[in-house]
Amino acid sequence: MNINERHCSDRSNEQKCLMRLNTALRGGPCYKIERCNGGLIDIIDMFKTVRTNPDQNKFPDFLFDGGIIEHFTVSSYETGERKGNKFNIEKFNKEKEGEKYFNNQINMLNESQQCFSGFGTIHHEIVYEDGDYKWFISNIKRSTTHHINSLKKSNYRNGVVIFLIEQTDGRMCLYNDGLRCTFYTVSIDKKLLEWFKENASCVDYIIFNCADSFEIIDMRYIDRLISVANDNLNVQKGRLHSHNIMPFI
Repeated sequence: MNINERHCSDRSNEQKCLMRLNTALRGGPCYKIERCNGGLIDIIDMFKTVRTNPDQNKFPDFLFDGGIIEHFTVSSYETGERKGNKFNIEKFNKEKEGEKYFNNQINMLNESQQCFSGFGTIHHEIVYEDGDYKWFISNIKRSTTHHINSLKKSNYRNGVVIFLIEQTDGRMCLYNDGLRCTFYTVSIDKKLLEWFKENASCVDYIIFNCADSFEIIDMRYIDRLISVANDNLNVQKGRLHSHNIMPFI
């Protein structure tokens, strides 16, 4: 992939993430707002005028009336996002396997002239061993710092600044007494929230996306989140989910 192709791919991924967020804000299916510690109505109003930056080579990625949005991706790999895409390759392979299985089943039914009454899904879940919480924290701090520096260099002033952070690999899990209890969320990670407070004061909103979940952190009220957050989280590796569609006879 050359530089131009990579840039087009990045821009497409940015727009897809923004579309998913718009769906979640409007209460659409498949995506949800996991946590919002500020005014959700304010965010919805801001996104009504979102548009792509006409100068695609410059900061930020998106503009709206009264502010900007900068999108970037993070992963839980030691090598970071660019080289650490094994999860996405594995996910793509699982999706292709599922598609192949479905087509084979349909062909078999057509050849046997049997009718099928509907469709169902087979769900598989695999712990993805390459991901690690410490690398996720390291990557999110490094990437956030990089984009804060870009913000400062841009001399952007007097408007709302939103960082839209997308985790592109397996969603990490929280364990309690050795049992998986829930998915990891940024809004309960006290140490990371304290780092955001100290280092990202120039950002008004941090929106974190992983899988179907969005968290909206209003930096004006970050102390409220910190006061109830946990500084001793037991975070484990991400999980890969695969759904194969199969016909019912």
